[in-house]
Amino acid sequence: METIEKKVAVSEIWKNYLGLAALIIGGWWAVYTFHELQSSYSANLDIERKEASRLLLDFDIKVTELNSASEGLIGLEVEVYVVNQGILPARIELSKSNSSFSVVKLKPGVDVNQNPNIGKFYTAEPFSFFNGKTWGVNSSIVALPKATTSIKYFVQVQEPGYYFVSFSAPVSLDAQRTIDARVIGNKPSSSSVSHVWSSQKYFSVRGEESNKKLQPTAMSGS
Repeated sequence: METIEKKVAVSEIWKNYLGLAALIIGGWWAVYTFHELQSSYSANLDIERKEASRLLLDFDIKVTELNSASEGLIGLEVEVYVVNQGILPARIELSKSNSSFSVVKLKPGVDVNQNPNIGKFYTAEPFSFFNGKTWGVNSSIVALPKATTSIKYFVQVQEPGYYFVSFSAPVSLDAQRTIDARVIGNKPSSSSVSHVWSSQKYFSVRGEESNKKLQPTAMSGS
């Protein structure tokens, strides 16, 4: 009888030991698996960040109202700034068939869809030089890494008011491949989305009112 009780006690002890060992092994395996998953996720995230940083462009638009009106028109110098924060150069196509640039006059009120009412429409081309006979038109520019490049337009509008300027240009095929490439485990993305660089801005034109304030006042003699 004592022998049977002793065997039962030994068996229970071994069960406890085995249960404790399984618990320790399970805990160790859970920690190991978590660590491996975290390392894999961090590695993949690092790859994505490096891929994304290869081509990273920021766009902004600056509108300058010229000081004097000519023939009742108000001159605007519109500059589209391209800041390349990536590590690769980027070509931006500017031909009429590819890019789009427009300035529109906003009329009072909104339409049935609560969008601004559109008035006069203006467009322009990015000229680079005038040689005495013809204007040279920029068909494209290259935004170099860690540098700022500008595209300059000249527009003559008819009256003061609120305006909206919009610029867009397609991403070149080489740049689009770079954007689409998210190489993780040598498996490139199958994305076929077309990308477009774009920037927009609302601004106001003051016209003769602002020009008068910029003109020097005549001084009376003593």
